[in-house]
Amino acid sequence: MSPEREQDATTATERSDDWMQPGDRRLLDSLRRDGPESRPLLAARIGMHLKYARKRCEALEARELVRSRDGRRYELTERGECYLEELDSEPK
Repeated sequence: MSPEREQDATTATERSDDWMQPGDRRLLDSLRRDGPESRPLLAARIGMHLKYARKRCEALEARELVRSRDGRRYELTERGECYLEELDSEPK
């Protein structure tokens, strides 16, 4: 991992995960796996109500884990990828 990505991962994880809600991990994993997606298709793919998906995408965007590409489609940011790598490396 480059020093910049390592710093991003540290920054992304140096806070409490109290803000995480059920479904956030599924949203992030879906964007990682399938690439940029519109909220309606993303919500349908992971079985989430569209209004809830909008709210959670906005929360994830506020934490710079995802970004809106064109006002309609969301993608995982590098910081989001680092965050998922940190979650993946935690002991189960």
